[in-house]
Amino acid sequence: MGLVVVINVFSGVLQGGGTGLAGCLPPEYMKLVLYGQGAGGIFAALCQLGCLIVGTSPQASGLLYFSSAIFTFVVTLACFVVALKLEFTQHYLTRQVSKVPEGPKSKDKGVPYMKIFLQGWPLYTSILATFWITMSIFPGLSVLVVSSNAQNGSRWSNDLYTTWACFTVFNVVCLVGRVFAVYLPIPAKQSKLILALSLMRVVLIPLFMGCNAMPNKRHFTPIWFGEDWHYVLFMCILGATHGYLTNLGMVYACKTTTAEYEEIGGSLTAVSLGIGLLLGTLSSSVFIRLL
Repeated sequence: MGLVVVINVFSGVLQGGGTGLAGCLPPEYMKLVLYGQGAGGIFAALCQLGCLIVGTSPQASGLLYFSSAIFTFVVTLACFVVALKLEFTQHYLTRQVSKVPEGPKSKDKGVPYMKIFLQGWPLYTSILATFWITMSIFPGLSVLVVSSNAQNGSRWSNDLYTTWACFTVFNVVCLVGRVFAVYLPIPAKQSKLILALSLMRVVLIPLFMGCNAMPNKRHFTPIWFGEDWHYVLFMCILGATHGYLTNLGMVYACKTTTAEYEEIGGSLTAVSLGIGLLLGTLSSSVFIRLL
């Protein structure tokens, strides 16, 4: 448990810093950051699916995952160091410094975090709500769903079911949703509509609770959607809306403030994301107990 906490702390610092720096750059670069997150999820899901199909031992699978992560980290770190030295990057980073008002009064005033938040509160709240609802379902609740065709003996309905129907489907449609956010976006000025759509996703929680999760250990909630296609359909809706709304919120939020505080705005998006993850994780255990 202590190791998990340490990993999450460092992951949050890394994600917050990366998102903050992406917020300094034009919106296209924040979109690329989000594409990378979606592609990373697909890569992890496909690696797990491949290892299960081949029958790789847990030790070999762990070595593969660890080696892939280390290699990706080293390459990314090298690219990051090079990117910081580019004239393009320096232009946007120094632009923020040059626009910060000088003088003793401005130094005493400090960073107006509340003002920055209030300028984009619908989008920050949308990010929080999106991750809260998603994490309430995925993966804690969604991995408990078993196939209604498990008795046929097929591996795709048994030991491979959770990997493809839950993780792979979610990550693929999540990336599709992120792409749709680029070509069919909701205008930034309609931020309250984005917030409303994020809150409407709460209806997915009872839908997943009504799926075929722990069919022999349920006490409070009946199974309303027992077929596999119900579960896959709900997973597609969950992943696509998560990717779409996350992309819009993360790209728009850091641009709601003035140029000198865009990095702070980007960091606030990461804070909203982290709070949503925490609340979603806590909520998930409650919904599982209500099955």
